[in-house]
Amino acid sequence: MKTLTTILGATLFLASCNTNPKNAQETNGTADSVEYTIRSFYKTSTECQKDTCGAYVKATYPEFKSKDLNDYIDGILTNQSKKEISLEVAADSFLNDYLKFKKEYPESSAGNEWIQSIKVSNQQSDLLGIAHENYLFTGGAHGLETIIYYNYLVKEKQTVKIKDIIKEGGYAKLETVAEEIFRKNEKLSPTESLAGNYFFEGDKFSLNDNFLITTEGLLFTYNPYEIKAYAFGSTNLLIPYDRISDIVNPNSILANNIK
Repeated sequence: MKTLTTILGATLFLASCNTNPKNAQETNGTADSVEYTIRSFYKTSTECQKDTCGAYVKATYPEFKSKDLNDYIDGILTNQSKKEISLEVAADSFLNDYLKFKKEYPESSAGNEWIQSIKVSNQQSDLLGIAHENYLFTGGAHGLETIIYYNYLVKEKQTVKIKDIIKEGGYAKLETVAEEIFRKNEKLSPTESLAGNYFFEGDKFSLNDNFLITTEGLLFTYNPYEIKAYAFGSTNLLIPYDRISDIVNPNSILANNIK
């Protein structure tokens, strides 16, 4: 997304919400899980009728009673670490870029699409697991669909990183276990080269930092182009807790999942 420009005056904005709040049971949570309402956002240029032409921006996301949580969600929607711009302003920028393109190339039939969906995937006590699905199309053969995970501690108001949940010195074992599972999933032998079919740096397996804490294990996802060609889509890798119980930080939120 390019630099923000002046808001387009002639645009359509629709915002609606689901009046049924999500509860703990629906998100595999506990009794103290936070409730939220699903919000919908849609905006397009005046050239468009619904989704059939031009450019548009769509989003669905949870809205909480907590301002801190809502600011956190807004930051994800606008790709900002802090709430510096709103989703509406970000959408205006996206649409304005499209209109500039159409002015330069009026014969082009290409349209721009930006679709986001933020879902609460898991709630465990103070932990909120969030999955952000993002689709962006700005011309070319195809758009790009990605999913990014966030593990947010509600009371502490901070995002959980791998270093927070794995013991010091335990990351090497985490990657060793992950590679064993990856090779099994990909039907590769323990010694088979990763060169050629994968994009790992130096042809050596490595984990990324895109993970979700689930009730079954740590779920890592590699997005298209990250380790494989676009045609293969995303690659999921679930590491069960019983494989890494000895390297989990006992003082971390993840310790609640280790039996």
